[in-house]
Amino acid sequence: MFKKGNLHQILTIMNSLIIVSTHREILPFLTQRGVSADTTKEWFPDISKDTHMKITGLGVPSTLLQLGQVVQTMKPDHILQVGFAGSYNPKFPIGDLVEVNRDCFADLGIDNRGSFIPIHKAMPDVQGAYSWLDYLAVTQLPHVVGVTVNTGSGSSERIAAMKQMWNPDVETMEGAAAMLFSLKNNIPFTQIRVISNFVEPRNTDSWDMDLAADNLSVWLTNYLNS
Repeated sequence: MFKKGNLHQILTIMNSLIIVSTHREILPFLTQRGVSADTTKEWFPDISKDTHMKITGLGVPSTLLQLGQVVQTMKPDHILQVGFAGSYNPKFPIGDLVEVNRDCFADLGIDNRGSFIPIHKAMPDVQGAYSWLDYLAVTQLPHVVGVTVNTGSGSSERIAAMKQMWNPDVETMEGAAAMLFSLKNNIPFTQIRVISNFVEPRNTDSWDMDLAADNLSVWLTNYLNS
């Protein structure tokens, strides 16, 4: 097991795979390395020494599909997932970086006449009925609780339900998928997210993806260049 605060050691001594759902989330990082802003390239071998990068696409299905394919051939010693997240917690404003070390499939379950029952409560004995997934934190960033959703939360009712059921700090559309894959394949895993927006009734005018991408790119560059 890895001790808190040694992600740099992990990245420098292991064959590491970095995954991110879209180019947009790390565009400054890519352009600094001479990659065109309109690239559709999905695989970046040797992005740094013994470190490779894969653009997985949005959502749980794409993340699992791409991970299954690349891990089969690359066999990484460590998976580092980076990307945007929405914040439920005012302690983590837009531009802040966090490490998600607890996550779940928050909207996988049963609609019982308008009342949502999480899958692990509706079918506790069925394979795949996971509740919380956990990994040891390995950075000095704030350690937070995430929820992974198939539908981004953009209404007052849904946001209130998520808060009541899971009390999350952040929301993504891929985190728990990569965490589950890594757990089941015994691969050390780290999830780093940058806040791009608050989880609120949908208002993209209040998002700041440029700031988020800049901050995440700086963080990633610092680790890989150290």
